[in-house]
Amino acid sequence: MLTLYLLGSYLRKYASDEDVSNKALVATYASSTFAILLLNCAASAVTGSVHIPFARDCSIFVLLQAVSLFIMFKRYNFASVSVNGVSRHVLAAYLFEGAFRASVLPLIIDVGMYQGSEMWPALSILISLLTITACVLIDVPIQRVVALVVDVLQFLVNRVLRAD
Repeated sequence: MLTLYLLGSYLRKYASDEDVSNKALVATYASSTFAILLLNCAASAVTGSVHIPFARDCSIFVLLQAVSLFIMFKRYNFASVSVNGVSRHVLAAYLFEGAFRASVLPLIIDVGMYQGSEMWPALSILISLLTITACVLIDVPIQRVVALVVDVLQFLVNRVLRAD
């Protein structure tokens, strides 16, 4: 996830996308999505259980999807206040999500008894929203404390530099 974030930052700043047509971007995204679905279905059929190795981490297909989406978003200059607000907390969600699911979530609900039921998709969405909300609520005070510490350190450094 972090690699994709860095890739997007690089593309935003340095990539020249004039040579790539919209049709090529859409075709790249669609064919990568199709390949991911096909290969994951094949892996699941071979192993007898659900596996998604081609939709995880930084497989070549996920990278192709990311690059094509990043270039499309850059080209059309999509912007959203809510998306930008949530994106400020991506690092916190990345860092805290696993710990929250492992330690806090079992205290709230036993998800094992709902797996495979009709309620499982809706419950999964609710759990994901709860997890992201918790990560944001953890991150907001941390960002304020870090900002305060940075301000104090800048003040002290400036004071020391002016004293000479």
